[in-house]
Amino acid sequence: MYTWESISGPGTIDDLVADAHAAGYPDMTVRRIHDWIAKGLLDQPRLRTRRRGSDKAEHSADQRRLLLLLLDKRQQVAHLNALAQVPLTLWLWWDGYVPTRQAQRAWVTWVGRGRRWDRSGIRWRRRRRGPGSCSRRRCSPPAASSARWGRRGHR
Repeated sequence: MYTWESISGPGTIDDLVADAHAAGYPDMTVRRIHDWIAKGLLDQPRLRTRRRGSDKAEHSADQRRLLLLLLDKRQQVAHLNALAQVPLTLWLWWDGYVPTRQAQRAWVTWVGRGRRWDRSGIRWRRRRRGPGSCSRRRCSPPAASSARWGRRGHR
């Protein structure tokens, strides 16, 4: 069995896919790794440039280990958003294991961009009470004084 202890150094995205396949996760693809990077589950790779052209970007050994941990925890959670708690926990407890930029993306993935608050909080209620939702009696402009008091000025 391939475990995270057997990872010794940095690797390219192809190495990450090979690590996942060796650990028994054949559904891991390059596209899924890019999606996980966008969601903050994995960090952006470090670019390696030369004089002419560039080599493939490198993921650190910590990120390679994190991928195997995420693959293991993915079986225990119902939604991918809950998986974002793993890099956040590593960022809080182990210094340098997860960079801050990755933790920020993972936070947005886990919490969302305020959607839950909008739907259940004050803003949602205010939007629901817009101009089209008022009844005629409650939202009509005030009547003229003659309509309120009658022609003679009293009730």
